[in-house]
Amino acid sequence: AENLDGKLALTGQEFIHAIKTFRLGVGDNVNIITGDDYIYTCRLAEVGKSEARLEIISKELNNANPKTDLTVYQCMLKKDNIEFLIQRLTEVGVKTFIPVLSENVVKNDVNLPRIDKISIESGKQSGRSRLIEVKSAIKFSELIKQIADYDLFIVAHEKEINSRLSKLDFSSAKNVALLIGPEGGISDSEIEACAKAGAKVIGLGA
Repeated sequence: AENLDGKLALTGQEFIHAIKTFRLGVGDNVNIITGDDYIYTCRLAEVGKSEARLEIISKELNNANPKTDLTVYQCMLKKDNIEFLIQRLTEVGVKTFIPVLSENVVKNDVNLPRIDKISIESGKQSGRSRLIEVKSAIKFSELIKQIADYDLFIVAHEKEINSRLSKLDFSSAKNVALLIGPEGGISDSEIEACAKAGAKVIGLGA
C-alpha cells in the first residue's frame, strides 16, 4: 500500500486480493504493511474500480521485523530451488538477498519480478512488514570486493573440517553476511579468494 498524507492507497494485486477475494467493503478494518517498520490499522474509506483508499486509525512498530542486518549471497540455483530459498530466508529474517555468478552455477539469470512477488507473499505469511531486499546478480569478483564491508562474512564449505559455526564470535557483529554455494559447490580457488579477503570459512559437519 502507498502512504498518501495519512491515507493509504491500495492498488494492483493487493486491491484485488482485499476487495475481490476477501470481499472487504467500506467501513471494514484491516491491517496494512507498506514496507516500513510499522503495521497500520486502517478503515476502508472508499472503493473504486481499481483502487481503494484507507484511513489510518493507528500504527505500531512491528516486532516481527529482523533485528540483525543479515545479507545472504547465493550462488545461482535452478528456478524452483531459488524460489524456495527466498521463502525460507524471508521467514528466518534475512534483510538482503544477492545472487552471485560463481564458477559452478547451472543458471545465470534470475527473474527479479517473480522473486519480488514471492518475497511479498512470504513476508505477509511470516508477519514481516519490512520485506527482504532482492538485488541484481553480481559476479564473484565483485562479491570478493564486498567482503570487507561486513563485520563478519561467513562461507560454508564442505571441505572445511577445523572451523565450525559455533566457534565464531558474533558479539560485536552487527552487519553479517553469509555466502551459500550453488548445486555444484564453491570451487577451491573461490574459497581461497574469500579467505584472503577476510571471510570466515566454516564446515557444517558430516
